Amino acid sequence: MKSITNQQRAGWAACALATFREKAGDYDTATPIQDLIADLGHLARCANLDFARIAARGISTWAYEHRESNGESYSTVPGTARPAAPTACARKIFAIMHRAG
Repeated sequence: MKSITNQQRAGWAACALATFREKAGDYDTATPIQDLIADLGHLARCANLDFARIAARGISTWAYEHRESNGESYSTVPGTARPAAPTACARKIFAIMHRAG
């Protein structure tokens, strides 16, 4: 299986963000990332998905991929390439998002 780099992942995200910016408006980079994340939350709610849990898992996956690309070790679930548990940051964001409902 071909190894995917974080640079490739960033490229995919840039394509998604460019499409979003065409629809939502063209401004700085940080604001449309924030807006896209919020709109993904609306999409998840419409699909009856737990967006806070998905976002927390996404943050954990990002942290894992970031650390892995820097050669750092990270505790994983045996037989998987995913973190065993959300990072402290992901748990905090999950709690904030869950309260916001």
